[in-house]
Amino acid sequence: MQEGWLLGEAQLDVDYVRQLEQVIRALETEKRLATRLLNDILPPLVVTDLLAGRSVPPQNFEDVTVFFFDVVGFTKFAKGMEPMQIANFLNELYTVIDLCAAVADVYKVETIGDAYMAVAGLASPSKRHTCCMADFSLFVREAVKIVRNPVRPDEPIELRFGLHSGPVVAGIVGHMMPRYFLFDDTVNTASRMETTGDANMIHCSAQVAETLAASKRYQVAKRGDVEVKGRGTMETYWLHSTTEDNPMCKPSVVQE
Repeated sequence: MQEGWLLGEAQLDVDYVRQLEQVIRALETEKRLATRLLNDILPPLVVTDLLAGRSVPPQNFEDVTVFFFDVVGFTKFAKGMEPMQIANFLNELYTVIDLCAAVADVYKVETIGDAYMAVAGLASPSKRHTCCMADFSLFVREAVKIVRNPVRPDEPIELRFGLHSGPVVAGIVGHMMPRYFLFDDTVNTASRMETTGDANMIHCSAQVAETLAASKRYQVAKRGDVEVKGRGTMETYWLHSTTEDNPMCKPSVVQE
């Protein structure tokens, strides 16, 4: 009788250990998924602090390069599309550009409608971030050629690009679905470079152009003086191409 009772207790212990191991494995899987999700929406350094239980106050960055683009004529041709068509088009477009961002090592900040915002230089204090963003811009301009125009399939998608370098304050906003945002006039100026640009042209501020010219890796041309809302008259430039045989600037990278 006692022996049977002991065997039963032993079996309960074994079952308990197995169940405990299953729970631990499930928790580890959930933790990996949560960490992966955080890394998708927040910069790695921020994720490290959050997972360690440390607070993440806003940070000052003395020099970064901010990127904007939007789809030329999107509002007009979206009027002839069903909501599902718009969602599918933007998903295809942003999937391609997200891949470009991963390859170029730039951080995607957010998308609003057909506008896409990214930044380079949050993790690096060197001027390399400007060249990194230039490569990314050229890469995106080539890569979007594989995205089908949902309204006029025989015509390519046209984008406007804007780049500007300068200081920003970056930090997490909110607790429910937290977002990582950038604040400062640098962001506004980069956005103005995009809105005052032309189709399929990469419009740069003088700060960006100066750095790219100094690298001797890019073909940059002066556009002239442009009236910029909130900034007055600004001397701006076009980034045409890279002088190097850069495979990142070829759509075959995305197709592969």
